[in-house]
Amino acid sequence: LTLSLINLPLPRSYFLIWIAHSITAWLLVLKASVRYQHGDYEHYFPRGWFFLDRFMMDDSDFEWTHWTQKLPRCTAAFLVHSVLFSLVNLLLLTSMLLNAFVYGWIAVACAVAFMIVMLLPILLRRSLIVWCLDAVMLFVLISRWTPVHLSENQAYSLGVFLSYKLLQCTSFCLEKIDHPVRESSKEMLIQLMCYSFYIPYSTTLFVTFHEFGQQMHSRRPISETIRDASFLACRIAFWIVVCQLVLHFFYMHFMISDKWTLERLDLPTLAAVGYTVGQFFHMKYVCIFGLNAVFAKLDGMSPPWPPICISRVALYSRVWRYFDRGLYSFLRNHLYVRLASGRFKKVKRLSAALACFGFVWLWHGANMAFFYWCMMNLVEILIENLAYEFDRAFHILDRLSYAIGARNVRRLLAVLFVPCETLGIFAIIFFLGGFEAGETFLHRLLIDRSFHVQSSYLYLILLGYVFAHCCMDFWLTKH
Repeated sequence: LTLSLINLPLPRSYFLIWIAHSITAWLLVLKASVRYQHGDYEHYFPRGWFFLDRFMMDDSDFEWTHWTQKLPRCTAAFLVHSVLFSLVNLLLLTSMLLNAFVYGWIAVACAVAFMIVMLLPILLRRSLIVWCLDAVMLFVLISRWTPVHLSENQAYSLGVFLSYKLLQCTSFCLEKIDHPVRESSKEMLIQLMCYSFYIPYSTTLFVTFHEFGQQMHSRRPISETIRDASFLACRIAFWIVVCQLVLHFFYMHFMISDKWTLERLDLPTLAAVGYTVGQFFHMKYVCIFGLNAVFAKLDGMSPPWPPICISRVALYSRVWRYFDRGLYSFLRNHLYVRLASGRFKKVKRLSAALACFGFVWLWHGANMAFFYWCMMNLVEILIENLAYEFDRAFHILDRLSYAIGARNVRRLLAVLFVPCETLGIFAIIFFLGGFEAGETFLHRLLIDRSFHVQSSYLYLILLGYVFAHCCMDFWLTKH
């Protein structure tokens, strides 16, 4: 029934409204960015490309700036890996050297030490010890402690590298505990290192140990993958250029990081900043995930790619499923399913959801902005599940379709999507902009200082209604 409701014809005007607002958002940010091209802001930004030298470039997105600086080094390491991998399969020492070349010897040494420690719960067959060791590692990562003095870039790279080693070690240990095989500690350590140091999946593009094993056993020859990998490489190169060009003209990252600016923007421009930051986030991860996916495809693997576009999603459970598919697979298989199985399923499912979002909060850094992001996403997903269970128990959509017609039921669904969209949008603002940005957006777009609903929110409700209809059509086209 849900598919038949979604399959109803959608007025073309809805798509025109959605496209017009998307274009307008970028134009508003472009207009607001003009002031930053003046000499007063010259010390804030680096110069742009040589043929755009009169423009400065917004480098406020630290993650993107860090990644682009490491791009030549990463690409060189991936190329060397792919050549050797296709010739002699996986060479562990080479993989470790390439990881050290990209992330540093300190990162590799810390990772190896952690892997050795993580063999203990496998030998004792105790999954609880895995999570206890994870808690210690998360505490170290959150405290930003490092064995030696590191620069900001080095510390960031170390933190990211070890965060993914934590996921990989956890996945490996739980898989070995659940499916024990007679192996020596040395054999298990070599397996873990081969999995963790496989450089296309070393960071950002994560797969569980079980999925890694399946992909290794079903690898396709390079003659079958070279065409797909080449096409994907061209796409990634194109989007890297687009992202860099965008940062020459659109300064949304600087604006969202500056509370003083956010408080003085007019409301349409403020909303546009939030929208464009989210759009750039998606483009950025198309590039970041895509680079790793190119070389994984060259190796005959099946990388979890691409990330879903967040501006085409009304229900944010789909963002969790289809944006970072590897992280979702980890949470579902290693945490949620374990905690939700057995008796008292409804209580256990709620506890499992809390545990998953608690882990995500800690893994991302455990600050207040990420807490709001996780809590809003949790509430939104609980609303989705509650509505689903309610409909399954009482057949609400069937009855309403019979009473008021399928077209009106679709309209009602679009209205009900709006609270989910609202929670998801504000959650993204907290995640991408930080606590001060999220707080400013909440007060200026939703509630004022006297806790009265803003008139601008009524307009956003209507826009959200139109957007929900568009998302239904996007979902139907995709599936």
